[in-house]
Amino acid sequence: MNCSVITRVVGLDIIRSCAIFFVIAGHFFINTDFGKDSFGGWEMLLLAAGRRLFSISVPLFLIITGYLNINKKLSKEYYYGGIKVLVSYIVISLVTILFLIYHNHVDLTVKQWVLSITGFTAISYGWYIEMWIGLFLLIPFLNILWHSLGVKRHKEILILTLFLLTALPNFVNRPSVQLLPDFWAFMYPILFFYIGSYIREYQPIVRLKLALPSIVLLCMFNPLINILLLKAGGMTPGSPFGIMGVLIATVFFLAFYRIDIGNVFFRLVLAKISVYSLDMYLISYMFDLFYYQVFQAYYAHTDYLIAFVVITSCVFISSFVFAWCKDVVFRIPQLFKR
Repeated sequence: MNCSVITRVVGLDIIRSCAIFFVIAGHFFINTDFGKDSFGGWEMLLLAAGRRLFSISVPLFLIITGYLNINKKLSKEYYYGGIKVLVSYIVISLVTILFLIYHNHVDLTVKQWVLSITGFTAISYGWYIEMWIGLFLLIPFLNILWHSLGVKRHKEILILTLFLLTALPNFVNRPSVQLLPDFWAFMYPILFFYIGSYIREYQPIVRLKLALPSIVLLCMFNPLINILLLKAGGMTPGSPFGIMGVLIATVFFLAFYRIDIGNVFFRLVLAKISVYSLDMYLISYMFDLFYYQVFQAYYAHTDYLIAFVVITSCVFISSFVFAWCKDVVFRIPQLFKR
């Protein structure tokens, strides 16, 4: 057994593994007509609550980023660390483009290949990499600001200020009514980054017996509002970056980040999923294109719950296998150096 697996922080592996599953599960609602169909029944209620939970995938990844990078400083080594992410993005973008050309028969020129990669459109989920690049470049400077505050209260005021600028307007504003300025709402990655930094520095914790019921109640809020007020319409999703998204993501992280698991097999599985989470995220777009096309007739004429279990399982397992194969291939050159 690899010692690095044993010494990993299991709680963070649990959260990252959940986050990548939440990504894949959340895309089910994008790729089906769940949000358009009339909302009702216990299965729709269960999936709607799940949809609310799955929406915190990106916030969880951002909180983890803040937790792990609180002490990163300006250095060549720091910037070199970002190369691996960019390489993964480029490689998986090329694989996705080839899939589109040979399987979906999309006609693309080499110039369009390049522009789709640089424009983060080769993979529809590539927006996350575009956002990550900016955050990655800002992290050393964000840390300078964080550590310069010194006093815990000042750091809490910083987080509260970002919360008021990003999450609160998202919650109270509507297309026809703006009650609060929302110009800075796009700064939500910094809010979640600093939430992770705060948790790393002060180590607060919420017990599972309190956290789990709280998460369930928060996830049920939106579906119940739909049942009571919007009976004739489809499910109205909540934003992952609004008040509910911030609360659910933060409570979820606090509930699991310090959990330990003694079973070495489960630790290994969680570690592998955690390590492969970025590649799984990127390649999941290709498998979404494939499986939702394969099962289109199936999920159009059956219960959404069954379709959800079948398709998300297929995408998750396929994405993991691809990420594992990519890792094996990339390790081959290292064998010749020994």
